[in-house]
Order: sequence, then structure tokens, then C-alpha cells
Amino acid sequence: MVSIEIKNAKVETETINPSKKVGAKQFVPFEKRYQVAYVSLVGSDGQRDAYPTKFFLGLAKDELPHPPGIYTLLAESLYVDRNQNLSLGFLKIKQLQPAASVKAAA
Repeated sequence: MVSIEIKNAKVETETINPSKKVGAKQFVPFEKRYQVAYVSLVGSDGQRDAYPTKFFLGLAKDELPHPPGIYTLLAESLYVDRNQNLSLGFLKIKQLQPAASVKAAA
């Protein structure tokens, strides 16, 4: 199982500027929104990896930030691409444990 921990609800933003190259597909600036999260694998014994990996969890334009806690990856995040390969799309997550429970368990 994949375990994702979000430590705070702060949303980071980054403005992506258009390309000035001739023939570029992206001409309109847009804003990238994300939260800092940490991913680790959970073994069959229920224990998470000792050293999770930091990553940026993308948020849609009007999506509210996820509250702190432990999450898992939903199956809707996976799809089969045009070459019949299993791929990871836009991440959809489900909260398993709120932050208050995480602190109490530690």
C-alpha cells in the first residue's frame, strides 16, 4: 500500500510563464498549485518506510487543500495509456487518519 502524509494545509503556487519559442504549444501563463507531501510504502506488517520521500501533490485550480493527516492513493489515479501501459495520472487520495490521530500514535 502507498502511504501519503500531509503535514500542513499550506498551498504553494508557482507561475509558469509562456514559451517564447516559435512553434511552442504553451503561450498563456498559468499557475501551478500544490501541497508538500511525503510518500512511503507500507509493508504487509503495516509498518511504513522509515524514510519517506518528499513530493509535490498537485491541486486543481479550485481544489481545496487537503488537511494534515495520512492518506492512501485511490485506484482512480491509475489508467492504461494508448500503449497499454499502466500509468499514474493526476493523483486522487483518500484520508485514512487525521493529523490528531497521527500525533497521538507517535
